[in-house]
Amino acid sequence: MPYRPTFDSEFALELIIAAVIFGIVVLLMVYALLQSRRRTEPSQRSEAKGLERTYVLVLIGLAGFILSTSLISNADVQPSRAADGPKPLVVQVNAFQWCWRFTYPTRHIVVTGTCIQGHDLPTLVVPTGRPVRIHLTSDDVVHEWWVPHLRYKEEAFPNWTNTFQFTLSSKGDWIGRCSEFCGLFHSFMDFHLEAVSPQQYRQWSSQHAGTTLT
Repeated sequence: MPYRPTFDSEFALELIIAAVIFGIVVLLMVYALLQSRRRTEPSQRSEAKGLERTYVLVLIGLAGFILSTSLISNADVQPSRAADGPKPLVVQVNAFQWCWRFTYPTRHIVVTGTCIQGHDLPTLVVPTGRPVRIHLTSDDVVHEWWVPHLRYKEEAFPNWTNTFQFTLSSKGDWIGRCSEFCGLFHSFMDFHLEAVSPQQYRQWSSQHAGTTLT
């Protein structure tokens, strides 16, 4: 599950950069305040082009550094198309106002719900230790698939499919939700992500093959 550690490391780096910049700004403000108290007359300088150029170049450099590290990290966590390793479990995820539909094509299983008032939430069941490849789309408006535990979001667009992949190493049940305001009942549009052992997943998929779970 590379998304969580990648997000944590990127967030820590950007937090350090922000803290350093904040500290520098505070020190400069204190220095400027002390200098102004020492002056008997106001400064006659109308501009400081050298300082302004330096300031702009530093900002551009920092923005470029943060952008480049984010792009590199994003590329590192994208799923490989290589044939080695376990074959991914493919799940088609459809977002709609205001719930979710999970389709397992190989077993012809459909899991959905109503999400009304935060009840009747669908559960995305996946096995541990196996890559899960999500094909995400929307039936109506723009939604966003988000599982806070994974530290990952992906947009769900109408007439478009976004693909991403993750692997869960341990069993658990985590809440997922739509993080894109999509209408009146957006706040109830949640789901469960449940990771079970490979044996439990095989039993579950065999039991529910060819059925629709609501």
